[in-house]
Amino acid sequence: MRNVKQKFFYWLFSSLLVVLLAAGCGQNPVQPPISATNFPANISSANYIGLNRPIVEAYHYFIDESVYAQKIPARFRELTESSLEAALLSDYHSIESFVRSLDDPYTRYLPNGTDQIDAMLNRQVYSGIGILFSFKNNTARINYVIPGSPAQTSGLRFGDRIMMVDEISVGGSSTAEIMALIRGAAGTTVKLQILRGADNLEFNIIRQPLAVKNAYGEMLPGSIGCIKLLQFGYSAAADFVQAYKTLGPLKGLVLDLRGNSGGELNSALSLTSLFVPAGKTIMWYKDKLGVMQKYDATPGALISLPLAVLIDHDSASAAEIFAGALIEQAGAVAVGTRTYGKGTMQVHHYLSDGAALYVTTAEFFTPTQQVISGTGITPRWAVDLRDDETIDVQLAAALNAVKELVALIKIH
Repeated sequence: MRNVKQKFFYWLFSSLLVVLLAAGCGQNPVQPPISATNFPANISSANYIGLNRPIVEAYHYFIDESVYAQKIPARFRELTESSLEAALLSDYHSIESFVRSLDDPYTRYLPNGTDQIDAMLNRQVYSGIGILFSFKNNTARINYVIPGSPAQTSGLRFGDRIMMVDEISVGGSSTAEIMALIRGAAGTTVKLQILRGADNLEFNIIRQPLAVKNAYGEMLPGSIGCIKLLQFGYSAAADFVQAYKTLGPLKGLVLDLRGNSGGELNSALSLTSLFVPAGKTIMWYKDKLGVMQKYDATPGALISLPLAVLIDHDSASAAEIFAGALIEQAGAVAVGTRTYGKGTMQVHHYLSDGAALYVTTAEFFTPTQQVISGTGITPRWAVDLRDDETIDVQLAAALNAVKELVALIKIH
């Protein structure tokens, strides 16, 4: 594949924003300058630099790379470069409407200064309290508390429901609106009204700088480890290995992918290769020409333990690649609820005006070529969480699944 950044861009920002953790986002990432290597091989960068023709650049990226290129009328290909921009603007009026014409939720155009994906995939310092929460059925529920964070120190727990933030009710709010209320400058205080079971609790938490990692580990009963993978950021493999080394001698391992909406392809492949035997297939993908190709594990199988992958509806994209490969190639048992079903990959480009363009270039499949798009991965052990759940019954089920695998090994 082309030597470009490949990310799995997920439409549901509510789950990708776990990296912000109800925290204030840092400054926008510096946009790299356009270079000849950013352009398709058959197009000269001299046609673009300084001419502010981003819609023409977008057109060429779509024609060269997009699996939806056939949706662009063929008549544009008959035009000269000098007339192409006027024709595109006449038909579509803007890049945004041009992108919408492809009818793909994952093909995205983000104006200069609005692309936060790199900031989220890089392990950066944010100001906040350190929680992951989901918002559904009009309820904001805390799903994870970052170890060592102000939220953990203050006593927030899994299953706590956020009712009010600074005297403002969050009922009916969106995830982004709730995050905007919770996040803020370091050193300032946010007051949360929490419902824990039938108890109403109040927490005054001082926001602090947070260097958020991709992975966190903890020991569970029975010498079973658990590693929470927040996302597949650029340092995910290194963060995972660091988390793994903090655990004691293990009989088995739970890999918690709940809320993990994906990330960067190479990180996902590197991490998956820690579990899948060398030479075994990690994933298949079908390019814009319909040609099936695959990625195999290398070096492969550095960790060989009884495994459970913990998944939910917000586990998507790279998380589905990881889970599918471990289920089919490393004997892992899937626990939780069906994954989102985001089975396409995007290539990331910067246009000459600094805007970001995410182009869908392929569809991916599990090692046995099972479809992920629109289908997701169904767990062997189906376990859901009620909105008022204060105990992590999904994690408990995953722990039991690993213990059963350990017992089978002893029997044999």
